[in-house]
Amino acid sequence: MKLEKDRLKAKVENLESNLSQLKNDGEPPRGDTTAHSAFGDSPTKTQVSALSKGSPGKNSSITKLQAVSHEASVVRKETYIPATDPVNPYRDAEFEPMNIHASNVKSAEAHAAAITCVAYHPKKDIIATGSDDCCWKLFSVPSGDNIMQGEGHADWIGGLAFHPVGNFLATASGDGLVKIWNFAT
Repeated sequence: MKLEKDRLKAKVENLESNLSQLKNDGEPPRGDTTAHSAFGDSPTKTQVSALSKGSPGKNSSITKLQAVSHEASVVRKETYIPATDPVNPYRDAEFEPMNIHASNVKSAEAHAAAITCVAYHPKKDIIATGSDDCCWKLFSVPSGDNIMQGEGHADWIGGLAFHPVGNFLATASGDGLVKIWNFAT
C-alpha cells in the first residue's frame, strides 16, 4: 500500500513539474535522465522491489521516487506525417485492357445481417463467410449449398481465414476474441 501511495505521489509531483514547465517554456519537458541514471536505461523489477522493501544493496541510495520517476519521464516521439504524398511511378503508364468476361454464377441469401468477410478454402471449392449476425458459414461452390455454420462469438465477425492445409478456420470478432475451429475432429 505504501509503494502504491509513493507511486501516485511521484506521478502527481511529476505532472505538476511538467505543467509548470509548460507554462514557463511553452515546450513539453524532455524528462530528467539523472534520476534513474544509476539504474542504467531503466530500473528492473528486482531493483524496484528491493527499494520498496528497503533492502540494502549497491543502489540503496536511490529512492523509490527516483525509481518510479523513470516511468513518468518517458516522452513519446510524435509520428512524422509527410507534407505531400510520394509520386506514383505508374500514374502516367498505360496498360492494355484485359479481355475478361465475368458472370454471376450463383447468388444466395447467406446471413441475417451484413456479410463482413469472405475466404476461399485452399484445397476445396468452399467459401467461408463471416457476418454481423455473429456466425460464420461454409458454402460449396458453385452450388451455394450451406455445408456448415458456427456460432460462438458474442459480437460481429470481422475477419476469417483458412489454415493453408484447410483443416482449421480462424475467426476474429468484435468481442475481442479469435477462435480457431477444427474441421478434422
